[in-house]
Amino acid sequence: YNNWMADFCRPYPTRLYNVAPVPLQDVAEGIKEMRRVVKEHGVKSVAIRPNPYNNRRFTDPAYDPFWAEAQELHCTVAIHSAVLGDMPTVGFDRYPQFFQRMIIAHPFEQQMACMDLTCGGVLEKYPKLRIAILETGGGWLAYWLSRLDEFSEKIGHMLPPLSLKPSEYFLRQC
Repeated sequence: YNNWMADFCRPYPTRLYNVAPVPLQDVAEGIKEMRRVVKEHGVKSVAIRPNPYNNRRFTDPAYDPFWAEAQELHCTVAIHSAVLGDMPTVGFDRYPQFFQRMIIAHPFEQQMACMDLTCGGVLEKYPKLRIAILETGGGWLAYWLSRLDEFSEKIGHMLPPLSLKPSEYFLRQC
């Protein structure tokens, strides 16, 4: 797909930009593909899902090489949810219908990814890493960042050491 998309975009380099999907079931392979599409195709952003690959959240040390490489390559990581049953997904345990799953999964998976990145120390550790959170609308954002800041202030001792409020990381890098 990434090769096809590069071919599709090539005739219009100032109009079409590929966001290359990079699956993270195998982090080393994901890094390899990210490096390839950035260097060979000039891709500026890769897409990953917010769901826990192999039951690992974005704060898992297994992802550190991925975040480090994205930062080094100046490659934005776009987070985009999917309503598929192939990974743990919010709401799937309660709702069998696509409508409810779509309504719940997209914003809540993104909110949890945002929390892990800002409160879990990922953006602290990789200060030049850029994140895009896609296709969830923005209505939840002010409430969520306010809530993250509030609880970070109240019980932040439960988090890794952070030099900024969660909302400040978001404003700086997302």
